[in-house]
Amino acid sequence: MLLNDVQFVEASRNLAERLLQEAARSDLQRLQDLYLRVLVRPVRKPEIEVLQDVLADALNRFTADPASARVLLGFGESQPDESRAAATHAAWTLLCNVVFNLGETLTRN
Repeated sequence: MLLNDVQFVEASRNLAERLLQEAARSDLQRLQDLYLRVLVRPVRKPEIEVLQDVLADALNRFTADPASARVLLGFGESQPDESRAAATHAAWTLLCNVVFNLGETLTRN
């Protein structure tokens, strides 16, 4: 349920906005920031590869289907930042949602 709950999707979108605020940052820097904010630890090397694959797949999907990106970004009461590319924002939203739904995040091992 958490993966698709509107509150988790909206929180993911807002976290993605924060991660994308500084255009000069690399995806790796954003991934590191994401893990520090959510899991309070650095992202590990094997995790980086998986997360980069998820991000690339999501970006390809949302670039090919901009309407689905807009649908994802429309979840919740807060309004998305319209100045960002919808496909990029949606891809990062999906990635943040994945991290929010990790067993480690939910149980704090």
